[in-house]
Amino acid sequence: MKAEFTPDGSIKSPNDQDGKESREEKTIRFTLRAISDGPLIDELHVMISEKVDNPQMIESLFNTARGLFKHMSTELSMKKISTKEYTIRIVSGSHRGTWIQNFVDFVKQRMNVKTHLGGSDPFRKGSGFQGKKRTRVMKGLRDAGLLD
Repeated sequence: MKAEFTPDGSIKSPNDQDGKESREEKTIRFTLRAISDGPLIDELHVMISEKVDNPQMIESLFNTARGLFKHMSTELSMKKISTKEYTIRIVSGSHRGTWIQNFVDFVKQRMNVKTHLGGSDPFRKGSGFQGKKRTRVMKGLRDAGLLD
């Protein structure tokens, strides 16, 4: 089966015929977009389906999550676009991807909804993770005698 993509760039679910899933179920779609590689800035676009009873709860969950995960030294801000649409701006070095995944899981659990996360890879060029991973791979290749 070949992967299909939605207009927002996320992978289309096999169960989602032209947004039918979003209209008929309690769903929150998160789309990650890379804004800058220096400093590392991402935006997480949040779209809440019509079936979600209390969409403004996302604001209080964001504020709670910002406090819970503050040890990750991530600069966070939220902008309300409409009652069912928000943009979260994430500025950080090494913990963007972890914060995003923790936040999506937190929202899913607290709001009792399905969540979809798509878009850019938070471990793109410029991320500390990629550099460390590459260093470990190169060391392993050298230790195995495959590199000089």
